[in-house]
Amino acid sequence: MCAIFPDSRPGFFVPANVPLHGHMYGCCILAVRSCRILGMCLIGPTLHNWYGFLFRKFTGVALSAVVTRVALDQAFFAPLFTATFFAAIFGLEGHLDDYPNHMRNNYVDALFVNWGIWIPVQIINFRFVPVQHTVLVANCVAVLWNGYLSWSAHK
Repeated sequence: MCAIFPDSRPGFFVPANVPLHGHMYGCCILAVRSCRILGMCLIGPTLHNWYGFLFRKFTGVALSAVVTRVALDQAFFAPLFTATFFAAIFGLEGHLDDYPNHMRNNYVDALFVNWGIWIPVQIINFRFVPVQHTVLVANCVAVLWNGYLSWSAHK
């Protein structure tokens, strides 16, 4: 079991109840539950359908198709999905009233971090990974990315 820290301690995931810097940290059940729900009900199905759309509309691995998919993914999908992720986290944890303030203070930073991580990942993913595995690759990277978003939502 992993813990997602609900504050700004270093590291997003550590085994529950393991000493870190001389302190014991228990598992934040609410954050872990929220991320599990989001993964099963929002992230997985959304990415499956979004990538399916991108690969149906912009076929092949030519540079123009890859650039178009990455541009659409990062210009349209990423900003909307980041806002949706934060809204869902705050809603699932019963703190939806904190959402507007969090968006004002953290949304732009989250988008810049997103672009720094996801643009290179998606170029590789959309160019070299077979279509049937693109969601799997994105989900592997998303483990760290969603950890960052969770940390950002709880700092």
